[in-house]
Amino acid sequence: MLWGSIAVGEIELQTKTLPSPITIVGCGPGSPEAITLAGLRAIEDAAVVVGAPRLLECFAPPDAAQVPVGVDVETALAAIARHLPEGKVVVLVTGDPGISSLARPVLRRFGRHACKVIPGISAVQAAFASLGLDWLDARLISAHGRMPDITVDELVRYDKIAVLAGTQPAMQWAARVAEALPHFEMYVCRDLTLPAQQVQLTSADEIRQMPAAGRIILIFVKKGILS
Repeated sequence: MLWGSIAVGEIELQTKTLPSPITIVGCGPGSPEAITLAGLRAIEDAAVVVGAPRLLECFAPPDAAQVPVGVDVETALAAIARHLPEGKVVVLVTGDPGISSLARPVLRRFGRHACKVIPGISAVQAAFASLGLDWLDARLISAHGRMPDITVDELVRYDKIAVLAGTQPAMQWAARVAEALPHFEMYVCRDLTLPAQQVQLTSADEIRQMPAAGRIILIFVKKGILS
């Protein structure tokens, strides 16, 4: 398989034969027990493992090179490009690669032909499962970075809403939504699948005062559905 010339910051990867594809592995919402067997097998075969320090600590095999990356996407992409000549590169992402993860910029930069994606259990799945609810008809909203551009009139069309929170601005935004949707109940789901997991009914006032620490999903459910 041939690659075109790919510029990554100051790094220029010239046209060459790709020794092995990039594999993006969804590692689940937190617990090492929540990763799939396919994901574990892919990691075991890696020459280089790229990911957040917490994921490397949990999953990286001792004989693979470990490349810790943070929240800066360009730095992560540069690290992946730099290590490609060393062999199979596995990129670890939290949850499922298809929901608000590093997978999107990796696929955009290196191309789908060069990447294999192994799905994982998302925090959204775990949140709805903790409440005993399906989520086929739910509205998913990411409030990790930029605040969502969505109106209350749009939200009232749904019976279930999931908000990827985890920052103080996101919590404040969710509190305003809760006040505008009095016919919904709101549940805060924190650190899902981990020993410190919390799933509890909450309110707009409580959300405003709640620290944004930990991995947080907020679930809005129309009153009566959980009765």
